[in-house]
Amino acid sequence: MERGAGGYAGGAGGDGLDPAGVDPCPADPSRADLLDRLRADTHAVSTFAARRGMDPVMSLPLTIQQLKLLMVVVTAGPVTTHHVAEDLGLTAATVSGIVDRLVERDLVVRDHDASDRRIRPLRATPAGVAIVDGLTKVTAWHEQEVLSRLATDDLAALVRGFGALRRAVDELAAGGSGPAGGGFGTPGDGPAAR
Repeated sequence: MERGAGGYAGGAGGDGLDPAGVDPCPADPSRADLLDRLRADTHAVSTFAARRGMDPVMSLPLTIQQLKLLMVVVTAGPVTTHHVAEDLGLTAATVSGIVDRLVERDLVVRDHDASDRRIRPLRATPAGVAIVDGLTKVTAWHEQEVLSRLATDDLAALVRGFGALRRAVDELAAGGSGPAGGGFGTPGDGPAAR
């Protein structure tokens, strides 16, 4: 894979920096080539997973907003409309309308808080939980389908590589500076920092 105009495949501008403004491979062409290959392979795997994962999502009788709300309710447990609105970046009025449609489909219920009758926590019904669980199982099945095609040596190398990646992520999440030579971002970037 050739290096793009930005100094790496998919780079932004001609500054030689990745989109986060980090030089991912200072003065080490072999590291630069490895990072280019990793980015290309990661993109190919992600694209495959997204295409495979779209089929079950597209077959659901839900809008994307309804699915996102249902996933928040299923994964966060009983939550208030305000909590969901904050998580999804929507107004309480918008969330209330989406909840109404999910209640009509028997995917979510509005419970009563015993200590304060004004609070109506949202809880997923068994049918709502089944939708989210089904999507999770499909994702796990596709992952297993791909991993089962790897030779044992390749699987061991992947486990070692992801172990190193996990350690780097943990270090960044803890506020460390990471190994010399940079990586994919800077401390404070991404969801772990939020």
